[in-house]
Amino acid sequence: MNVKLPPGADIKQGLRRNTRTDRARHIFLDVLRQYCNVAEACRASGLARTTAYEWRAADPTFMAEWLEAEAEAVDKLEREAWRRGAEGYDETIVSGGKITVSTKYSDRMLEILLKGHRPDKYRERVSNEISGPGGGPVDIAFDPSALSDAAIAELMAARKRA
Repeated sequence: MNVKLPPGADIKQGLRRNTRTDRARHIFLDVLRQYCNVAEACRASGLARTTAYEWRAADPTFMAEWLEAEAEAVDKLEREAWRRGAEGYDETIVSGGKITVSTKYSDRMLEILLKGHRPDKYRERVSNEISGPGGGPVDIAFDPSALSDAAIAELMAARKRA
């Protein structure tokens, strides 16, 4: 296959750029997988944030790798939340010249995990009721003649978009 390069183009320079790009991509995904933080992954890989998002939008393979890296990172975070809630964590306390270590547990971590995994059972249940004066019905009166021409035009445009 014959590939024509533009005048003055250097095939080695193009290969270096691809190697550098591949390396940056690899570092970005590794750091994202480890920390679940796009800004940190960009700093480590030397990529601008906009570049990372442009690559994600343009390359379905990179997008899939990005989503997989995030999923792995979130799994680690979830495991750590479970460990702190169920297994506990050691806390060193220095008091009166004595050092003691006690195991602490995080009820909040367990609550968050339960809400995430069984929202039908553990979610917050809030019921709001709106009523009119004296607890009666809400009176909704709409007078289209009170609308300005600009407001009517905006409503018509919104209706066309819907």
